[in-house]
Amino acid sequence: LVEERSGTISHPMDSVVVVLNWEPPAEASDGESAASSQSTGSLMDGIVSGLDETNVPVVGVAGSDDPRSVIDFYKNRGLSSVDDIDAKEGRLALALLLAGAQPGQYGLGSRATDGVVPPIDPVTTEGG
Repeated sequence: LVEERSGTISHPMDSVVVVLNWEPPAEASDGESAASSQSTGSLMDGIVSGLDETNVPVVGVAGSDDPRSVIDFYKNRGLSSVDDIDAKEGRLALALLLAGAQPGQYGLGSRATDGVVPPIDPVTTEGG
């Protein structure tokens, strides 16, 4: 289930990046495929629900070639998402979301309904 992890268990997590490399079939042709797809979907729902309860930023990411259903999966579960994570703009959006920026769906494609990156507060300096 966990392909990559960094840090130790002794430190609490401060953010989570979800990479979905599973896509349920649009229509399962037989009962076994449908049951397997439903089981995997239920497992993913449980994992995402548990992550959401941690009160840390949880962001789902997808590459520019990933199917639309990946971003839809994140959005339907209330997660922020970044499409086009393989682009500089996508990586910037991810960094901002992990730092606590306004949640939403960001990136370069049509799946990015909230814009390219989250709003960035202007930096002010004293005296000028």
